[in-house]
Amino acid sequence: MKFKSKKIIFIITALLCATLLFGCSSASTKAPTKEYTNKLNTFKISVAGDWTTDYSDNENGITLDNEDRTLTFMIQKFPKEFPNMQQFKTLDDFIPFYEKMAISSILQMGEVSKLEKVDIDWATDAKAYEIVASQDDMVSKAYITYIQTEKGFYSATITGVEKLYDKNIETLKEAIKTIEEIK
Repeated sequence: MKFKSKKIIFIITALLCATLLFGCSSASTKAPTKEYTNKLNTFKISVAGDWTTDYSDNENGITLDNEDRTLTFMIQKFPKEFPNMQQFKTLDDFIPFYEKMAISSILQMGEVSKLEKVDIDWATDAKAYEIVASQDDMVSKAYITYIQTEKGFYSATITGVEKLYDKNIETLKEAIKTIEEIK
């Protein structure tokens, strides 16, 4: 059973990581927060718990994993100065592009909730939905938040096996609100 949960999370995470190249212990409400920045030092985020950091070759993103990689938090920035981002004026323009280029296969793997507005003080606009996928009696979930700022667009994705995801999702949703643009 443990192998199957890791397999599902690995599949979801691998798909997200692979498509993002296009352009620890679990978190706890009682754990102190730690600040993480992307390679380019253009944004930072504060997250509770112990996380391993993976930047890979993606300077505009950061991936945080718990110790056994059954809970993952990925943040990707899409700066507006990039030529292919200049075509998007609103978050509603950006979301279908991201869905098609980065997560189309993930959207087909499970049940997708309704896209809902998210309150993030520093953002121009923010919306999110949840994806629930099951395979061989194992359930994995993903929560994807799309954010627009004056400087760009962000995708913040939280993925995990159901039990760990459910235990930590509210804390991690709050962490999304701590994203801060540096330059």
